[in-house]
Amino acid sequence: MTKCYTYEVTMKIQVLSETEELAKAQLDDKGGYISQRDVQLIATTELNTQDDEFIEIIHSMDKD
Repeated sequence: MTKCYTYEVTMKIQVLSETEELAKAQLDDKGGYISQRDVQLIATTELNTQDDEFIEIIHSMDKD
């Protein structure tokens, strides 16, 4: 059975640049260096292909 997993991802990105304007442009164009990445599972939804019913299972996880 196929499931849909929903995640919340929080990242801190570092960009090396001479000015903030150039850093923002580079971040939008090329990205940067991931210095921290936190992932939290928000929900799992089982997709029942036999009929139109969806079952949603919520996982609650406290952040440290």
